[in-house]
Amino acid sequence: MHTVRTDLHRGLRSSERANPKIHRVLGGESRQMILELLKREGRALHVSEIAPPMGLQPNTIRVHLELLCSVGLVRRVDEVRIEPGRPRVMYEFVPSSLNARDSERTTDAPDYQRLTQLLIAGMEASGNVADIAREAGARWAKAVSEERAPAITLSAPEAFDILTNILARLGFAPEPDLESEQIVLHECPFKDIAREHRAVVCAVHLGMIEATAEHLDSPLEVVGLNPFVNEEPMRCVVELVVKRPSSGGTGALEDT
Repeated sequence: MHTVRTDLHRGLRSSERANPKIHRVLGGESRQMILELLKREGRALHVSEIAPPMGLQPNTIRVHLELLCSVGLVRRVDEVRIEPGRPRVMYEFVPSSLNARDSERTTDAPDYQRLTQLLIAGMEASGNVADIAREAGARWAKAVSEERAPAITLSAPEAFDILTNILARLGFAPEPDLESEQIVLHECPFKDIAREHRAVVCAVHLGMIEATAEHLDSPLEVVGLNPFVNEEPMRCVVELVVKRPSSGGTGALEDT
């Protein structure tokens, strides 16, 4: 495994090797192996093609892929289909020269940041900031969860996986911890603004996560969001619990 990691780092530009986010993501052996597979294949792969050689479950593979996407090492592409039907999401390796350009494009958005800050300032001046922000997050969740939530009753672990995947697609780079009933968020699409306006941005995210979990027909419930438990590298923690209708109590996330 040390050989794989050395080969991967040799193929990245020196500026990327020095990037602490990329360094942290490549600290996981499974992600090293997935990235090496995508590089070796030289084409976009579906999760079903990556899981068997890795010996991991598809949902676990998705989480690793989204972490790789979050730092620009991998990107999502739609499957090219001839037959009718919704294209599947595929994943392909991004050469190092593309990583730098993509990073520059996504971080250079002053107009967007100014607009966001103005909207947040308006919310802060209106009073009841937390309630208004959580309601905004709930409206955001409605569009997100309606698109991806299955219309069936789910077990707590199934809902846990779906919630994790939705957060990954939104750019939060989640790391699920089933045993501790937590989802650790290693990224935030609004982290720079969130540091200045935590009461608003984190409340929006909490409202979105709460409403997404509520939309899933499952016993899974979000009980809180602990923002910025670590500043650098960034880490926020979503706290979860499982409702038990028969006794009215809660319990651990166990497979049924």
